[in-house]
Amino acid sequence: GMELKRKNIFDSINIGMLEYDLSENRLFCSERCKEIFSLEYNLSDKEIKDHILRKIFKEDYYKILKKLHETLTKKDDSFKYIFRIVNIDEEGDNVSSWIELFGRMFYDDFGEVNYIVASISDVTSAYIYQERIKKLAYYDSLTGLRNRVSLEEHVNITLTNNVRNRSAFILLDLDDFKFINDSFGHSFGDKVILEMSKRIIKISEDFVVSRFSGDEIVIFISDYSNMESLEKYIKILANTLSMNYKDEKISYSVSASMGVSLSPQHGVEFESLLRCADIAMNYAKSTGKNKYVVFNE
Repeated sequence: GMELKRKNIFDSINIGMLEYDLSENRLFCSERCKEIFSLEYNLSDKEIKDHILRKIFKEDYYKILKKLHETLTKKDDSFKYIFRIVNIDEEGDNVSSWIELFGRMFYDDFGEVNYIVASISDVTSAYIYQERIKKLAYYDSLTGLRNRVSLEEHVNITLTNNVRNRSAFILLDLDDFKFINDSFGHSFGDKVILEMSKRIIKISEDFVVSRFSGDEIVIFISDYSNMESLEKYIKILANTLSMNYKDEKISYSVSASMGVSLSPQHGVEFESLLRCADIAMNYAKSTGKNKYVVFNE
């Protein structure tokens, strides 16, 4: 009676239950558990086990094995995994879901595991929601590039972890962007930013590109080999950006001014690299625009 009650409670709160008796090699899988893994109803214990294991993403499966090994080595009695599974929907397409598993191990007198109980829940919608929130917090909605928050975090982590690298921080700002916005309107301004971002991404595959603010974009190069190769890239960047726009009604040419700071010379954290790049960029603007300046004490 007690067992049935327990199973009914779990099913009613949408959580699946999995119990594995190692001493008798018996597996129990609740109704909800079968639903989550899309299992047929008349499968044997072995078939249930095989079906479940087959549905887990390969890389997640190896991670689970590794964590399971750690749990057993430490003789822990509880564990938690989040992993992905693949099911096939009514149309015959593969659908992946995120599954959260909380488990409890029971050991016998000899210290061997003899019983495992686990709760299984489908956390896909929560996971997607979390990712969406993260995207809103870390990425610019117009260009899909990282925003300032995300850039700062990335730069600081990279500089802390790779002390020996030579890094470059390029701050670029469109020349006369205010004039573009005022003359042609904000949606045209957005088009310019978007086009510019696409062009930068195309030539900056190995670098981190971020929309820093309105018309400012930062390119962070975590490890450049020498000044010559860096300047070569910056020149390609300048050529890529000075472009003529032809819309149905508007034709306009755009250029950018750039300030460059280097790590470790000009600092080893985000704020100091930004400050130096900003000084250099303003110097580029005040001495004729459409060029780059490397910061110099």
